[in-house]
Amino acid sequence: MILRTLSALLSLGLAAGTFAAEPEFAIRNALRPGTHAAHCPAHGATPDGCIFHAQTDSVNRARLPVAPGTQWVARTPDAALVRIGPGGEDTAADGSRYQLIDIVAWRPEDADIVVTFDRLTVAPAPLQVVERRRVGIMKHSIKSWNE
Repeated sequence: MILRTLSALLSLGLAAGTFAAEPEFAIRNALRPGTHAAHCPAHGATPDGCIFHAQTDSVNRARLPVAPGTQWVARTPDAALVRIGPGGEDTAADGSRYQLIDIVAWRPEDADIVVTFDRLTVAPAPLQVVERRRVGIMKHSIKSWNE
């Protein structure tokens, strides 16, 4: 019943022209979380709310700005679907420094995963969260998104 109602509403919206065209980065399945989120950039800082599209064993690299006295840590409730590990540090041509964190989606099925990055103060104790960013990992069993 719900599916028929959603289908009817979608048909009405399309017929009336009330829905905007899907952005170029969207995949066809609009029901997946993060479908309309912007891709996480390959260069520069990884912003809050962006999405990585991944296939099995592909490495996605979050680039998080370094600040004195802080470090980034990553976590996810979906640890069975992704591996998170240190990726080192990088300095951009403009002198900006980044902490790199590698995220590898390793299960073969489709999945929608959220990774949370917390920037913590290193000292003085106790550690405190001073910034939080979340990114999505849209894991595809086959390559099905537009690039």
